[in-house]
Amino acid sequence: MPNNNERIVVFLLAFIDFLYAVLFGFVLQQMHEKVLIAEGMSYYDKATRVLLVIGVFYFLMGDWISARLLTARNIYTGYRRFFLEVIIAFCGFGAAIEVLRAHPFFLVYVMFVLSIGAYWAHWTIIECPSSRDLPELRAIKRVQPITAIAGGLSSFLWYKYVGELMSLGGVIMLYAIGWLYEFFYELYAPALPGLASGPSVPFVSSERMAVIRRFLGIGEQRDGK
Repeated sequence: MPNNNERIVVFLLAFIDFLYAVLFGFVLQQMHEKVLIAEGMSYYDKATRVLLVIGVFYFLMGDWISARLLTARNIYTGYRRFFLEVIIAFCGFGAAIEVLRAHPFFLVYVMFVLSIGAYWAHWTIIECPSSRDLPELRAIKRVQPITAIAGGLSSFLWYKYVGELMSLGGVIMLYAIGWLYEFFYELYAPALPGLASGPSVPFVSSERMAVIRRFLGIGEQRDGK
């Protein structure tokens, strides 16, 4: 039988899951109404916005799944991480609203998601100092702040020198940056086997990542025991 604290954790996680369910439903509904069936928008603009929405949707979904798996293995000992996750979810709504407009300001919200996520990982390490997920949590602390700074700077430079709307070329560039983020994240965060590892870097198998990691002398994959 779960104790009282475990029941509270289940309730808190269900609340976070509900927020993300609303977020993902909002993104899909708004993309259909404001992009796919919108009148007066060229096919070029529609393709640009759809690709941009898909990219940000994947990022938010992957971030939620990874955090959910980490929390399931490192349950709350207080309410700090829970409220940080609520704030991250609200930043996700901001990113969704801006990305549907193809406005580069969505990168600022992504920057907040990454920065707060790094702070969340910091407190997870403090609350669970003997966790088997310490390599991944430390990777989050290292990689996400750097990516957040790069995202904020990219948003400012794009808005200042290119314009208010993202182009198809800009979206492709963001996909490349996103792939590099996922690559370096997984490079420094040895994965657990199977579904417990969460979403992996696209187009690179976990076996290939293990080979690259051994070649660079970064570390070995966790055994999940």
